[in-house]
Amino acid sequence: MFDTSAPPNQGDCAFGILIVEAIMGTEWKYNRKHLRRLKKSPGERRQREDTQRRRLVDLGVDPAKAKRMNGPEIRTLLRRPARLTKKTA
Repeated sequence: MFDTSAPPNQGDCAFGILIVEAIMGTEWKYNRKHLRRLKKSPGERRQREDTQRRRLVDLGVDPAKAKRMNGPEIRTLLRRPARLTKKTA
């Protein structure tokens, strides 16, 4: 059987159970990120893109042109709004 007189060390077997010290970050609560993380909903995405389109129109972009743009194009233009106002002025 097992020697129960000595205290178990890391990796020792006591009473048929493997005893391993918990290493920081390896517990279950750190491995369930996908369960806690919020997901982007399509409605929120459309709302963000509409807000960004309105910002572009306020900066001077033609509304018809802004409506034809996709999300990445809008975001690249909004990264440098000062440069955009110089182009439209």
